[in-house]
Amino acid sequence: MILSLGIVGLGLIGASLSWDFLRWPRRGFVKGFDVDRSVLEKAKQKGLIDYQASSAAEAADDVDLVFIATPVRAVPGVFFEIKEVLSGGTLVLDMGSTRSWVYQQIKPFLGNHLYAGFHPMAGGEKGGFDEARAGLFKGAPVLITPFSPLEDKVALIDEIVNFLGGKVFF
Repeated sequence: MILSLGIVGLGLIGASLSWDFLRWPRRGFVKGFDVDRSVLEKAKQKGLIDYQASSAAEAADDVDLVFIATPVRAVPGVFFEIKEVLSGGTLVLDMGSTRSWVYQQIKPFLGNHLYAGFHPMAGGEKGGFDEARAGLFKGAPVLITPFSPLEDKVALIDEIVNFLGGKVFF
């Protein structure tokens, strides 16, 4: 089954994820959004995204998977912006490093949304789009923190982590 993706935040983590997804056999179209329009343009020129969204909500609208790859303090705001456009089966994966604070902020608003922390313990000394690269997550532990019941999505999460070359920890 081909899956459409939305990536909100195209810095080191989000753009590296998009580089890897170029090879994913299940990759459908990819919508990308970044607050820096020049980053969005670079991502489109390099073929990392198929569609430049004008907002986080537009990137999350009508996709199967949404990755939030923004600074941690921005994650709740992104969730609040996108939650109204999420379909019932859309899985939202928050790539931030902080779980407790984010969960406290969004828990009262989760409803039936499928949401999990998806923290790859990878990165570099420098951040940003220009530091992104394929293979960043190879060998990295990826901590999965379910914020909502994800029984029917566990296999998909495991597939994604394995494809990225990471090691999943639930």
